[in-house]
Amino acid sequence: MSAGGDGTLQVELVALPWWLMLVLGVLSAGVAPLAIWLAERRWPRVIDADGITTRSGARVRWHEITRVEHVVTVVNRTRTERWDVHAPGTTIAVVVYRLRAGRDVLDAIMRRVPPHVRPAGW
Repeated sequence: MSAGGDGTLQVELVALPWWLMLVLGVLSAGVAPLAIWLAERRWPRVIDADGITTRSGARVRWHEITRVEHVVTVVNRTRTERWDVHAPGTTIAVVVYRLRAGRDVLDAIMRRVPPHVRPAGW
């Protein structure tokens, strides 16, 4: 995450290892890397005073956000989690462990979303 002088945060991804993408690509005939890339397009690219811009270019203003949800998935004793930021027509996924300074990104979002949509205890 890098901060601009105007309070804009550029969100950076933690890249998956190239060898993992290669193995997934071979085993899935290229479907897995494509699915990962499509999922990442829902992730934040820029956070600023007006809202969030996703990696696909979609723009959500702070006042449009209707709900923030903590999503935990457990498959075969493997736990993954993300935070979904809901707005009409889109959901922005904040996958903390796949974003550089992911916890700081989540904190920046939670500070800016309307108080009534924050999860209890935040």
